[in-house]
Amino acid sequence: MHKLDSMMMKNVQSAIGNADCVIVVADASKLPEKIDDMLEAGVGNKDTKVPVVLVLNKKDMIKPGEIAKKLEWYQKFTDVDDVIPISAKFGHGVVDIKEWILSKLPLGPAYYPKDIASEHPERFFVGEIVREKIFLQYRQEIPYACQVNVTSYKSRPSAKDFIQVEILVERESQRSIILGKGWESYKDVGNSIKA
Repeated sequence: MHKLDSMMMKNVQSAIGNADCVIVVADASKLPEKIDDMLEAGVGNKDTKVPVVLVLNKKDMIKPGEIAKKLEWYQKFTDVDDVIPISAKFGHGVVDIKEWILSKLPLGPAYYPKDIASEHPERFFVGEIVREKIFLQYRQEIPYACQVNVTSYKSRPSAKDFIQVEILVERESQRSIILGKGWESYKDVGNSIKA
């Protein structure tokens, strides 16, 4: 629908070509749909077939008999290796997905020592935590075109670290939503981070 969406789909298709396995997520509460054309666009250029799992999310929203019918339909009419029903909201089936992924990934050398959690600096994670709190606080009101920049990060051994961030949004109307009346909404985001 939008240029951002089409760019993201191009990135997905190019990533599939180099993947060890592919996870396709479908909404179990909607009618089943063919996914083979989309998979062929990304996987078709590889010599070996990439293992594909179809994850049917929102199984909590439909009756058990319906989920069985949908599982049967996807297994019959799509070219996937496995179909796993889950409820991401309640965490049901998430362990099954993890186990499936681990069973498909090849063993290889560790790229980083065990004591290094990520190649990103702490500032990156601070920004991501603030973005997460914004999305949880505002839900549909603020789109995912919100950016958080960490402008100051000072470690203090005898007190909590001092962190200052700036929040960027696309439109002026979104700015007033972020701040709220009397900056109350903005304070709520800050308090949820402290907790």
